[in-house]
Amino acid sequence: MSSRSALRSLRKRRVKTSEMTQRRLSHQTLERRELLAGNLGPQLISVAANSGENFRLAQQNILRESPTQLTFRFDGSQQIDAETLDAITIERSGGDGSFNEGNEVRIDPGFLGFGDSQRIVIARFADTLPDDTYRITLSGFDDTNEGVVGLRNTDGELLRVSGAA
Repeated sequence: MSSRSALRSLRKRRVKTSEMTQRRLSHQTLERRELLAGNLGPQLISVAANSGENFRLAQQNILRESPTQLTFRFDGSQQIDAETLDAITIERSGGDGSFNEGNEVRIDPGFLGFGDSQRIVIARFADTLPDDTYRITLSGFDDTNEGVVGLRNTDGELLRVSGAA
């Protein structure tokens, strides 16, 4: 082999080796990421009155007739722990439209339990609700000083607030 052809062959190998090195250098190992959806607590998807109307969760809702029941739906395959259903509270303002005067009245549903599955909770009222302003609260935390036990799924995971993960 002539020195010219050996030089050409060496150059071709260098070019190929250089291209392979560049390719190798441009390849990066990305960090491992895992979807943690299996480790998240329940999230409220909707609340609906027996009239079939879904509430807007972050806004005040006006109903023209007194509901006899409310249906709370939670995400996916959640199974709500029956022992934590007291984390769902319903109160009325006491006739003044405000929740700051201390005259609020807690409403105890005649039935608070599951619907078709453990991700659907039904609050059925024993009596007709008077015309008033109402507030529904779902606690996603424990407060032993106040006697509050947060709503959990059967895995013990607390209620998630929309947008917080």
